[in-house]
Amino acid sequence: MIEGSPCLHLGAAYTSASSLYSLSLDPAATCQVLARAAARQAGLEPPATLELALPLPLSSHLLESAALTGDRLLIQTAPARPALWQAHTDGQPSVTVQCGQLETAISGKLSVLVGKAGGMGAPDVDLSLPAAQAPSDFIAEQCLELRYQSDERCWYALRLGQTRVRLDEFELSPRVPLRLGASTQLQLYPPTGGLLPPERRLATLTIHAQPHHTLPADDHLKAGPLSTRLLVGTEHSLGILAVQGALPVETLARRVLAHHDHPVPPRLRCYLLRLLPPDQPVSAALATSEAVFYLARDLETIRSVLYLRSVDHSSVYTLYGSASSAGFQLGVRLQQHTPDPALDVDLYDLLPQPIPPAALPHLGYAWVQFHYEPEVNTWWISRTAHPMPVFLDGRRLSSTPVRITDQRVLSIGIEGTALILRFVLELSAR
Repeated sequence: MIEGSPCLHLGAAYTSASSLYSLSLDPAATCQVLARAAARQAGLEPPATLELALPLPLSSHLLESAALTGDRLLIQTAPARPALWQAHTDGQPSVTVQCGQLETAISGKLSVLVGKAGGMGAPDVDLSLPAAQAPSDFIAEQCLELRYQSDERCWYALRLGQTRVRLDEFELSPRVPLRLGASTQLQLYPPTGGLLPPERRLATLTIHAQPHHTLPADDHLKAGPLSTRLLVGTEHSLGILAVQGALPVETLARRVLAHHDHPVPPRLRCYLLRLLPPDQPVSAALATSEAVFYLARDLETIRSVLYLRSVDHSSVYTLYGSASSAGFQLGVRLQQHTPDPALDVDLYDLLPQPIPPAALPHLGYAWVQFHYEPEVNTWWISRTAHPMPVFLDGRRLSSTPVRITDQRVLSIGIEGTALILRFVLELSAR
């Protein structure tokens, strides 16, 4: 609890993963209808309403922000990813493909092509766009087809070109269909015998697939002239704060994050969150032009949390296990100022500086794969195909998954060199 006189009590949370949608709405649409539409976009259970996120100047003081009982403080530790809003069409299947900062949502088509623009035209999902952050020179013009089977009410993925496609350790054979779940993560690799090493991952695709369904008449979100934005954040609770005195918002946020052993980023944003009446029109809810609507991902659906805490307690990484969790990749990006969106845990900032020569051949790869099995509430760990030595409690890992129990020690690196990273794996059930 942060202390300092009058006293303000409010809930607090941080989000390090969020999506920002730009919308044009009918001003008469209610907050409840927008909340239900936002939940469909994010694959969440529909809430009764939304919160309004009011940006807080970092130099301001919370006691001057006109905060009310029931308001919350949201600390955004990483920039929101721009996302494309997919308008719902009754009776039509839909699929959304994410790659890097690119997000493409398609509704009503039974066949969706993934590749790059070229002599065969532009595919539905164009990985040559800068937002995809993929080396498109090594990706086939048509590398993947997503095909909807109406009789089975499900989506399938088919590999088309020479670009290799993997689901975890399973590699798809050309034109052999792979049935997709609600959320599936596929990795793209270069063809064998090419210019790049065959284990150099080119891109990671996250595919959200939905069969067709029909909405009730009062659940349709109508387009209109009101321009606004919606922020969807996966948040982690920081408890209740008791704030006193003229403490700047930025100082408060940094102290709270440090108190909870969360890495403090060089830049952050803060919002005051206020719950909105469900039947309030969206036009009446927007207090200022900078305010955005906010929907929190329901962490009650998360069944287990895996913490990777460095042995010197300087860093902690968090992985959430839920019924829809895909695999999680740990590794190191190739360049300091170029993030690798395929990595869920990027250890570049933990490497000794200057980077030791022994580390150079291992940059730009995923080293470790984590997987959560919701049916038995169990985490598994395995080494990827990249030959970085990985050890769990002193035993070298292979591609065969090993069950994770609490307080295991993960060691990554080459013994006898400066390249050695160690973490304690801690489990927390929800």
